Amino acid sequence: MSGRTDSPLRPGVGRREVWSWAMYDFANSGYTTVVLTTVFNAYFVGVVAAGKSWGTLALTMALSLSYLVVMLWMPGLGARADARAGHRRLLFLSTTGCVLATATLASVGPGDIAWGLLCL
Repeated sequence: MSGRTDSPLRPGVGRREVWSWAMYDFANSGYTTVVLTTVFNAYFVGVVAAGKSWGTLALTMALSLSYLVVMLWMPGLGARADARAGHRRLLFLSTTGCVLATATLASVGPGDIAWGLLCL
Protein backbone atom coordinates (compact mmCIF):
# COMPACT_ATOMS: atom_id res chain seq x y z
CA MET A 1 0.00 0.00 0.00
CA SER A 2 1.77 3.10 -1.14
CA GLY A 3 0.54 6.68 -0.72
CA ARG A 4 -2.95 6.17 0.63
CA THR A 5 -5.05 9.14 -0.51
CA ASP A 6 -8.45 8.46 1.06
CA SER A 7 -7.61 10.18 4.36
CA PRO A 8 -10.39 12.34 5.85
CA LEU A 9 -7.75 14.87 6.95
CA ARG A 10 -6.87 17.92 4.93
CA PRO A 11 -3.50 17.91 3.21
CA GLY A 12 -0.77 18.91 5.64
CA VAL A 13 -2.73 17.88 8.74
CA GLY A 14 -1.20 14.95 10.56
CA ARG A 15 -2.76 12.43 12.90
CA ARG A 16 -0.61 13.73 15.76
CA GLU A 17 -2.06 17.22 15.34
CA VAL A 18 -5.62 15.88 15.34
CA TRP A 19 -4.83 13.76 18.42
CA SER A 20 -3.43 16.82 20.23
CA TRP A 21 -6.50 18.93 19.53
CA ALA A 22 -8.82 16.08 20.55
CA MET A 23 -6.98 15.57 23.86
CA TYR A 24 -7.06 19.31 24.59
CA ASP A 25 -10.80 19.38 23.94
CA PHE A 26 -11.30 16.30 26.12
CA ALA A 27 -9.36 17.88 29.01
CA ASN A 28 -11.21 21.19 28.66
CA SER A 29 -14.58 19.41 28.68
CA GLY A 30 -13.59 17.63 31.89
CA TYR A 31 -12.69 20.95 33.49
CA THR A 32 -16.08 22.41 32.62
CA THR A 33 -17.93 19.38 33.91
CA VAL A 34 -16.03 19.03 37.17
CA VAL A 35 -15.12 22.57 38.19
CA LEU A 36 -18.03 24.68 36.95
CA THR A 37 -20.92 22.26 37.04
CA THR A 38 -20.08 20.43 40.24
CA VAL A 39 -17.47 21.97 42.52
CA PHE A 40 -17.97 25.72 42.12
CA ASN A 41 -21.73 25.32 41.75
CA ALA A 42 -22.05 23.64 45.16
CA TYR A 43 -19.56 26.05 46.75
CA PHE A 44 -21.28 29.14 45.34
CA VAL A 45 -24.81 28.12 46.33
CA GLY A 46 -23.90 26.72 49.75
CA VAL A 47 -21.08 29.01 50.92
CA VAL A 48 -20.84 32.17 48.82
CA ALA A 49 -24.59 32.80 48.55
CA ALA A 50 -25.08 31.15 51.98
CA GLY A 51 -28.07 29.11 50.84
CA LYS A 52 -30.09 32.11 49.64
CA SER A 53 -33.05 30.97 47.55
CA TRP A 54 -31.86 32.93 44.49
CA GLY A 55 -28.26 31.67 44.61
CA THR A 56 -28.82 28.93 42.06
CA LEU A 57 -30.68 31.33 39.76
CA ALA A 58 -27.85 33.90 39.93
CA LEU A 59 -25.26 31.25 39.12
CA THR A 60 -27.35 29.86 36.26
CA MET A 61 -27.86 33.32 34.79
CA ALA A 62 -24.12 34.10 34.98
CA LEU A 63 -23.28 30.81 33.27
CA SER A 64 -25.93 31.43 30.61
CA LEU A 65 -24.51 34.88 29.91
CA SER A 66 -20.98 33.49 29.63
CA TYR A 67 -22.17 30.77 27.25
CA LEU A 68 -23.93 33.40 25.14
CA VAL A 69 -20.73 35.44 24.91
CA VAL A 70 -18.78 32.33 23.88
CA MET A 71 -21.44 31.40 21.32
CA LEU A 72 -21.32 34.86 19.74
CA TRP A 73 -17.55 35.48 19.82
CA MET A 74 -15.87 32.14 19.23
CA PRO A 75 -16.93 31.58 15.61
CA GLY A 76 -15.36 34.91 14.67
CA LEU A 77 -12.21 34.21 16.68
CA GLY A 78 -11.95 30.76 15.13
CA ALA A 79 -12.37 32.16 11.62
CA ARG A 80 -9.69 34.76 12.34
CA ALA A 81 -7.34 32.07 13.63
CA ASP A 82 -8.02 30.04 10.47
CA ALA A 83 -7.38 33.00 8.19
CA ARG A 84 -4.14 34.01 9.90
CA ALA A 85 -2.86 30.55 10.83
CA GLY A 86 -3.12 31.58 14.47
CA HIS A 87 -4.42 28.39 16.05
CA ARG A 88 -1.55 28.02 18.49
CA ARG A 89 -1.77 31.64 19.59
CA LEU A 90 -5.54 31.37 20.13
CA LEU A 91 -5.07 28.11 22.01
CA PHE A 92 -2.36 29.65 24.20
CA LEU A 93 -4.39 32.77 24.96
CA SER A 94 -7.60 30.89 25.70
CA THR A 95 -5.78 28.39 27.91
CA THR A 96 -3.99 31.16 29.80
CA GLY A 97 -7.25 33.05 30.25
CA CYS A 98 -9.00 29.93 31.49
CA VAL A 99 -6.23 29.17 33.98
CA LEU A 100 -6.21 32.74 35.32
CA ALA A 101 -10.00 32.87 35.58
CA THR A 102 -10.06 29.54 37.39
CA ALA A 103 -7.37 30.78 39.79
CA THR A 104 -9.51 33.82 40.62
CA LEU A 105 -12.32 31.50 41.71
CA ALA A 106 -10.08 30.60 44.67
CA SER A 107 -10.36 34.19 45.90
CA VAL A 108 -14.16 34.00 46.20
CA GLY A 109 -15.29 33.69 49.79
CA PRO A 110 -18.53 33.77 51.77
CA GLY A 111 -20.68 36.72 50.74
CA ASP A 112 -18.57 37.59 47.65
CA ILE A 113 -21.55 37.05 45.37
CA ALA A 114 -20.81 39.75 42.78
CA TRP A 115 -17.10 38.89 42.70
CA GLY A 116 -17.88 35.19 42.35
CA LEU A 117 -20.23 35.79 39.44
CA LEU A 118 -17.73 38.11 37.76
CA CYS A 119 -14.89 35.58 38.15
CA LEU A 120 -17.13 32.87 36.76
